[in-house]
Amino acid sequence: MTNKGYNEVNQLIRNVVGFNDWLIDVEPVEANDGEYGHCGGMNFTILWTNGDKTRFSVRLNYEDNFDVQINNISGYRSILLQVEENLPRDALLSVLISMYQEINEQTLDFLENHQFDLSKEAKDIIKKLNNSY
Repeated sequence: MTNKGYNEVNQLIRNVVGFNDWLIDVEPVEANDGEYGHCGGMNFTILWTNGDKTRFSVRLNYEDNFDVQINNISGYRSILLQVEENLPRDALLSVLISMYQEINEQTLDFLENHQFDLSKEAKDIIKKLNNSY
């Protein structure tokens, strides 16, 4: 499938190394040639450690900027967080970087708040790795 909007959004996502691994429900959006149309785009969801989800709907408009809608989904409630029109490429990239930073912070908090039982073999491997430096 060739879709300029999807390809542009996908390229921006891949510029944020590791961000792509956290996306679920990635959907290409076909171009719309209507009066308020667009060149296509992408929908995707981020699943947070508390079970909430953030849904992005990103479209490449005819001015080569992006129209973005962000919804937060908690349980069965969906709340519209933000709508941006004519968002420049750098601004969308900044939003994606901010989302990835938040993912990393929540993941670190989650891991710090959980205890993991390690086998003796795993403890020996970690000890060996720590002593090698």
